[in-house]
Amino acid sequence: MTSRHFFHTGTREMLFDEPLGCPFYPPLSFLGVAVDDTDRQHLILTVPSARFYAGPDLATVRRRAHILADALETGRPRLNSDLAAGVDAWIGECWESLLDELVDAWAAPLTRL
Repeated sequence: MTSRHFFHTGTREMLFDEPLGCPFYPPLSFLGVAVDDTDRQHLILTVPSARFYAGPDLATVRRRAHILADALETGRPRLNSDLAAGVDAWIGECWESLLDELVDAWAAPLTRL
């Protein structure tokens, strides 16, 4: 059974056709986006035994990415600090790419006017 961390009830999940794997820790993947009942977005990140939501804002994504990186640095398997920092930064990049996609999607109807 997969455990869930920072899960929000009532979310709608939009999963990618192909998850994006983390180059610093290959078992970690960016699986898609969850939208909660107030239309806030969350990254869906997974490892084989857990699903992890990060969002709905930059501060929360940074905090949760840091929690995950710390857990990987101190847990089993243990990542060295440089790789854990890479995981932290990669999650931030995933968030930024999600925001870029949302802005492009929202701007597209305006460019057709």
